[in-house]
Amino acid sequence: MKWDDLFRRRRARASRRMAVVFMERPDDWRYGSDIHRASGLRWAVMYRLLTRMLDAKQLEDGWKELEGDWGKHPAPRRRRYRPTEHGKQELTALLDTPKD
Repeated sequence: MKWDDLFRRRRARASRRMAVVFMERPDDWRYGSDIHRASGLRWAVMYRLLTRMLDAKQLEDGWKELEGDWGKHPAPRRRRYRPTEHGKQELTALLDTPKD
């Protein structure tokens, strides 16, 4: 097997894992830690895929400030993600495609 084929298969498996995670609850916001735990992907792989999905308009993202008394410090923020309508169609199509 060529290196390119192996790379494509690994990317396809990672993409499928991300699709499963997002389509479990397609209307909910998901945090990186939640996506990481549910997908089992390494952090670097997961964030690379999230970036690609954002660039392809498959995901929308936003920031949420954590509640609580943080004193003089500003409240920390967490980035969250959810599929767009276009993304839901793309992710559903990916999951409907037979595995290699």
